This record gives sequence, C-alpha cells and structure tokens, in this order.
Amino acid sequence: MIPVVVLTSSKEEKDMVASYKLGVSAYIVKPVDFHEFVNAIKELGVFWAVMRNSWCKIGVACVLDKRKRRGDRS
Repeated sequence: MIPVVVLTSSKEEKDMVASYKLGVSAYIVKPVDFHEFVNAIKELGVFWAVMRNSWCKIGVACVLDKRKRRGDRS
C-alpha cells in the first residue's frame, strides 16, 4: 500500500468522502492565497515526515525509502 495525500482546493464534503472511500491517507484543502499556500506546503512537509514515520512503524512506506537510499530501481 502506497500512502496517498490529496492536496486540493475543494472544501466539498462529498469530495472528501469520495477520496477517503477510494483509500486516500489524507485529504488536505490548500489555501488560495499564495503566501498561505507556501506556508501550507511547508507544514505539509512536516506532516509528511510525521506520517512517514507512522507508516514506517507498520511497514508501509519504509520499503520505498530504503530502496531510494540504496539506489535500487525496483
């Protein structure tokens, strides 16, 4: 299972529900203002790091990270 984060401008509940039904790991509504967007992307980096550590504990995303570090292409 590969973690999937939806970054969207849609605040519609139906879109969020549909995304989670499809199995996304997180649904994030991005701000329209440029400066707020930049800050949100920075926070998303922190969020991703925390989530990656959580997924690693259950063995989901670590396999991909380990392959990148070793230079594997598979």
